[in-house]
Order: sequence, then structure tokens, then C-alpha cells
Amino acid sequence: MKRIILLIVLIVFTVLFCIAGKFAFDILTMPKIESFADTNPATTKMMKRNGDEKQAKMNWVSLENISPRLVRAVLLSEDPAFFWHHGIDWGEFRLAMKQNIERRAFYRGGSTITMQLARNLFISPSRNPLRKIEEMIVAMMIEKKLSKKRTLELYLNIAEWGPHIYGAEAGAQYHFGTSASNLTVDQACGMAAILPSPKKWNPNKPGKMLTNRIARLKDRYETFPQFLPEDLAPKD
Repeated sequence: MKRIILLIVLIVFTVLFCIAGKFAFDILTMPKIESFADTNPATTKMMKRNGDEKQAKMNWVSLENISPRLVRAVLLSEDPAFFWHHGIDWGEFRLAMKQNIERRAFYRGGSTITMQLARNLFISPSRNPLRKIEEMIVAMMIEKKLSKKRTLELYLNIAEWGPHIYGAEAGAQYHFGTSASNLTVDQACGMAAILPSPKKWNPNKPGKMLTNRIARLKDRYETFPQFLPEDLAPKD
């Protein structure tokens, strides 16, 4: 019995050591986060995963040239506490884990915008607890190296918004034939609502689920108290 227990402990220790080694290797070999403080990435881990490095449509624009309506809609949809947390929204994360345990499936990730940026820009998309831990570690590193506004600017420019479509500008042109700076409230809510499934959903041809999602988001947009810095807040 002692030998069996010792063998189990040894196996567990070996697995944990390999996991720690893999995490350390991934973090040490990924691009330096601080290099993106003033440099825009030409490609991302997500583009490579999707095989979109050569056919990706991504027109980089500054945060000032993205409609405050879209900024507000995306934050309301994806991460309302963005300007207050430090990369991880622990309350949201605990709720997501509780729902996953109750459903016995990885139903909800609880990822903040910072965590999504970490995943999209630096690490693989695997939906498992180990990758979630790596995502959280990189998100906390991003918080230390980049400003909130730069993090938001990077996210909005690399987020997937359709087949081979990346970034708010390309997404606005693809879905509505207009610039990201000129989006209406309805258009902004439509773009924000499809972020979880940008290849499956189309804001111009919404099914029942997406229609309800857009309606709920627009209601929050119109009733939720203003929570953005003054220079990013919509004027309407």
C-alpha cells in the first residue's frame, strides 16, 4: 500500500512539474508584453490558430478613432468592471466556475477583456482549467506592463468579428459598410453582441437568440450608469 501511495504521489508530482515547466516555457518564449505598449501586432496567436495569417482583414485604428458607442457596448457585453479590476474579475470568475460545476461542463469562462487579450494575442485557445490558469497569469502581467486604454485598444483591434475579420474597423466595414468611428448605438450593440460567436452570428441577419442578446445589451446600454473615463464616454 505504501508503494502504491508513493507511486501516486510521484505521478502527481511529475505531472505538476511538467505543467509548471510548460507554463514557464510558454511565458518565457512569448513576445515581451511591454513591446506592445507602442507597437501594434501584425499577427496574433488566434490568427495563426485560424489559419488567417495571410488572409486576415485587419485595419488598425487608434482608440480615439473607435466610436465610444462601441467601446461602451463591448465593455457592457464582455467586461463591465474592466476599469476597476486588475486583470481578473474574481467575482465573475467564481460565478463562472460555480455554473460550470453545476452543469458539469465548461459552459462559461469568466474571462475579462484582459484575459481574452492574453488568450488571443499570446496563448493557445484550449478550453481547460490549466489554460485558464495560464490565461490569468498572462492577464496579470499585462496589467503591470500596459495601461488600461492600451489594453482596450489592442483588444478592439485584434478581436475576431467575422470570417477572416479582425478588429473594430474591419468589423464595422464588413457588417455595416462604415467606419468604426461612425457606428450608431444599434450597430455598436450588434457588433458587441456577436463577439462570443463572430463566425456564427451576423448582426444584419440575427436569429432569435442573437436578436434577444442584442435587445438585452441595448437595454443595458441605455439604462446602465455611465462608467467610462470622460474622454471615452459616448456623448449621446
